[in-house]
Amino acid sequence: MKILALDLGKFKSVACVYEAGTGEHAFETIRTEYLEVGQLVDKVKPNRVVIEISPLAGWVGDLVREQAMELQVAKASRRNKLNELTSPPP
Repeated sequence: MKILALDLGKFKSVACVYEAGTGEHAFETIRTEYLEVGQLVDKVKPNRVVIEISPLAGWVGDLVREQAMELQVAKASRRNKLNELTSPPP
């Protein structure tokens, strides 16, 4: 399963593409803009997109749902953020 985790920032966001089967991962910094996030989702073609609860979660969630991809919204804490982003939903 390919997971695209987005840490959304006001102007820039960090994307982590994680391949659950192999543990391979890669990070990329992008501008937090509808077009750029959409292009990244198109390029990566993830099975699941994971985002944090934030003021930006609405439009990013809409973008992901428009492409009929699985969306997971996490309430991340600094201590266990990576675990929440990579673990399957309950």
